[in-house]
Amino acid sequence: MNMTTKKTNSIDFPSWWQSRTISSMNECTAFDLYRAQRKEQKLSLGCPILDNVLKGGIPPQGITEIAGQAGSGKTQFALQLLLQAQLPAHLGGLSGSTFYLSTEGSVPFKRLQQLAESYEAKTSGTEHISFLENIFIENVHSLEHQWDILSNRIPLLMESMQIKLVVIDSIASLFRVEFDHSRRDMRSRSDCMTRHASLLKRLSSEYRIPIVVTNQVADIFHNEDASRSHNHHTASVAPALGLAWSNCIDHRLFLSRKDMGEQQHINPGGGASVQRRLDVTLSPSIPNSSCYYAIDAFGVHGIPDVPYVDSRQS
Repeated sequence: MNMTTKKTNSIDFPSWWQSRTISSMNECTAFDLYRAQRKEQKLSLGCPILDNVLKGGIPPQGITEIAGQAGSGKTQFALQLLLQAQLPAHLGGLSGSTFYLSTEGSVPFKRLQQLAESYEAKTSGTEHISFLENIFIENVHSLEHQWDILSNRIPLLMESMQIKLVVIDSIASLFRVEFDHSRRDMRSRSDCMTRHASLLKRLSSEYRIPIVVTNQVADIFHNEDASRSHNHHTASVAPALGLAWSNCIDHRLFLSRKDMGEQQHINPGGGASVQRRLDVTLSPSIPNSSCYYAIDAFGVHGIPDVPYVDSRQS
């Protein structure tokens, strides 16, 4: 069997994939995997309330998706994780550098700098950490460019700079731009998503790091009453890229926001008329759960003393 090349639809899998695939073909039992996972450090979200919802934090391996509508705070969570991962393990971090891959244009550097200053002020014993210098950033404008970064640049940084977290913000943007809604394109898009997800999971598994991706949402329309006009629908939202992408990820956190108008809000740090909620909606290891959260100058934090709302009943 020739292992020198592995090509799928004109995209070559990287050489490190081949060599590590061969070297990793060792005998391993289910108990070995269980014991290894028990020892691995989860990545804190920087807030005990949020961590409690995730039973300790972001899982140490696999793809964790943070999906939500515009303004719900997806990028805010992503930026906070880029800083949190640099902290030592006893503070909920992973003691390493981080990589931020942006697909939507400019990086929110001013906000990142504000959060970095907040981390420096609130976290004692971290004077030696240069938060901004430990975040490697890449803007990508095509799926081909994204593939090249994931398969070539990131593995090199893994070895030389101790990258412990990779964040893609967002995963949907380039797929939506480069593929239309024709049947042929949808099949091609599904294949392309599967290849990218396989590469991400391989990176996560080989280097034992979490992969976090943000995702946009798409409107889903439902017939409210079949006896009425066919134009009468109610709309809801679901994570973009459909079932094909949902089958690629390991965990999904769904963020929602609701304008409360003049009502008494429960979000003291997120604006006088906005209520935000995090729901765990997909995970093999974390039960469905929810909490409300706020976004302020110091970052994202859960809100205590708010009645629990089961995400499956909303």
